[in-house]
Amino acid sequence: MTPISPSVAVYSAQGLWTAANAPDRLTALQDWARRQTATQLALDLSQVEFMDSAGLTVMIKTFRLAQSLGKEFRLCRPSPALRILLEVTQLDRGLAIDPDVSPALPQAA
Repeated sequence: MTPISPSVAVYSAQGLWTAANAPDRLTALQDWARRQTATQLALDLSQVEFMDSAGLTVMIKTFRLAQSLGKEFRLCRPSPALRILLEVTQLDRGLAIDPDVSPALPQAA
């Protein structure tokens, strides 16, 4: 969970993101976001097994925090099931979602 470039930091989410652990997930993710000097924050979802509405709320609150810090917040590598959840809730319209972590990286000119 360290910066992968000077301008991009990746948080590797894993396990279950549910109401049972949402407060802890929110604290951990937002503390991480506040510590980053990178201008882009990427949440790697490839290891998330399940997410409910409380998990979605954690991502939304962190997105809002990132905006208040002047940073971009992106989701990366969601599973097909999680991608459907993001589409059904229309969060895919407001949150940047990349199929891999590499699109979050700055491109060479």
